[in-house]
Amino acid sequence: MQGESRYFLRNREIQSRNAVPSFRVQRNFSSRVKPVPKSSRVSVPATVSQLTGNTQQFDELLSPALSDKETLRLQLLSKKEDAYKSQGYMVAGVDEAGRGPLAGPVVAAACILPSNYLLSGINDSKKLSAKRRAQIYELLRADGRVQIGVAVVSPRVIDEINILQASLLAMRQAVEGLGCVPHVVLVDGQYPIRPPLSPDWADVRVEPVVRGDSQCLAIAAASIIAKHERDRMMVAYHGQYPEYNFAQHKGYPTKAHLAALARHGPCPIHRLTFAPLRPRTISPARQRRGSADSNSDLRQ
Repeated sequence: MQGESRYFLRNREIQSRNAVPSFRVQRNFSSRVKPVPKSSRVSVPATVSQLTGNTQQFDELLSPALSDKETLRLQLLSKKEDAYKSQGYMVAGVDEAGRGPLAGPVVAAACILPSNYLLSGINDSKKLSAKRRAQIYELLRADGRVQIGVAVVSPRVIDEINILQASLLAMRQAVEGLGCVPHVVLVDGQYPIRPPLSPDWADVRVEPVVRGDSQCLAIAAASIIAKHERDRMMVAYHGQYPEYNFAQHKGYPTKAHLAALARHGPCPIHRLTFAPLRPRTISPARQRRGSADSNSDLRQ
């Protein structure tokens, strides 16, 4: 990518942790956003079935108009990527699901949305019900204009490299799975991801966005995809290990999950480096007793 616009000339930083450039958009977006005409808005229907990649058919299925409030919310949510898109850049958002659970993989999704994409309900996945996430997931997957990449990192890899590095790895692999190379990647969180080593990715700009799933439309869409994909995996694991009830808590440390661990111990998808699954260290009292016993043996 030849030349840099004024958006990238200031505050260019090198994130020393992963040696990836970070860029900040300096433009002030405080001006009022005008709602788009109702005729061009879309909303999520109650059910969606047999959607195809045909744009005209897809828009016909999403004909009900959005409210002015929802339209304005979506426009404000997309203002960060709109700043890049106005310069002709293709923008991807990436997020992960499953950093906190005691069991199961971490799943990441990357998403590229078309310009002026107003799909009702897109938000931080944690703010949506499972049913609502499923509806939006189905619509995003069915829309041929939306580019999606998904990656999964197993519990064993999480134990080997730690959950932070596993999350960054999953997000990087999700971006690689998009099928195209974006100009800008917006990453949820405070850490950037390392772009792939391919020369095609040499000029890709990576920008971490703290709380990005509530500030960027593409990251919010990615969070929904990642969360839904992971939840489906945990429901499938419930069939293999029903004694842990993964279908209900998805591996998070609920009272019921901890009680099942106490009764049955860990299963193959538990993260053994996570408390309370880590091997217990010897208590100070027991250490003192062991030391006293050793001294006693020496005296004898």
